[in-house]
Amino acid sequence: MQAKYEIYQKAASLVNLGIWEQNLVTGEIYWDEVVREIYEVSPDFAPTLDNSLAFYTDGTMIRKLLAARNGEQVSGRLQLNTAKNNTKWVEVRVAVSATIIYGTITDITAQIALDSKVAEQGEQFHYAFEYAPIGMALVSTAGQWMRVNQELCRILGFEADELLRLTFQDITHPDDLNVDLKQMYELLDSKISSYQMDKRYFHKNGHVIWVSLNVTLVRDQQEKPLYFVSHIKDITELKEHMQLISAQNRRLLNFANVVSHNIRSHTVNIQMLSELIGQETDPAEKEKLITMLGTSAASLQATLVHLNEIVDSPDGEL
Repeated sequence: MQAKYEIYQKAASLVNLGIWEQNLVTGEIYWDEVVREIYEVSPDFAPTLDNSLAFYTDGTMIRKLLAARNGEQVSGRLQLNTAKNNTKWVEVRVAVSATIIYGTITDITAQIALDSKVAEQGEQFHYAFEYAPIGMALVSTAGQWMRVNQELCRILGFEADELLRLTFQDITHPDDLNVDLKQMYELLDSKISSYQMDKRYFHKNGHVIWVSLNVTLVRDQQEKPLYFVSHIKDITELKEHMQLISAQNRRLLNFANVVSHNIRSHTVNIQMLSELIGQETDPAEKEKLITMLGTSAASLQATLVHLNEIVDSPDGEL
């Protein structure tokens, strides 16, 4: 029996599991070495009920655990201050028999710190996701919207619960769907690490929204695809401006061709008339040619004046 107890003690110490017990008849308390290490007490420290409870910051909670009834098993997470004034979190498990109350104590300080960090990171992600200045979404590998932020709902005109009942395929313009799906499958097959494209969605009201879409894929530790992370920026206004600029450029090109043709025609006429005037010996014919030269010069001047008016126009209307 003693050998089994020693084996149990060794096994418990390997997992930093402290073992304690209190004899309810004599009041005697036993702590193993792991418990002493957790409390950071000296080797000659003699535990009593009072000095044991004094370590805990929440005396009510620890007393409630120790007040368990016969045959009952309870547990709780508590904070304590060690003999060296270090703050720790521990998990205390308590079992009660007729004459003995016994249990275990585990130092979970590192786990509590990790949980707190994970919770903090989760909160930071939530804030960054929900209040991002661009649309953000988590999308299943089948295309189902899993989570959407406020900006994406504003861009598309849907409430969040409405979008979550749809897939991105449901609201993608048919002319853009195949390009999007092709890159999505390449991402799932690890052929690419991410993709970006300009595409069109249908707004809830039916009109077309242009967006810049960036997509990455999140995988688990076994590299199994979990979900897509999509960043979506509304570029509808930019696309409209680009279309206006493109139309304006076409008009400018057409105007430049017309102006070039007119100026070239006038200059050719002026050059030809100037040569004829130089060669003409009949005064009457020469006078006619000079009149024609003046007309061509006037037409050229009119063309240049019109061109200057367009250049000086505030709205650049042609």
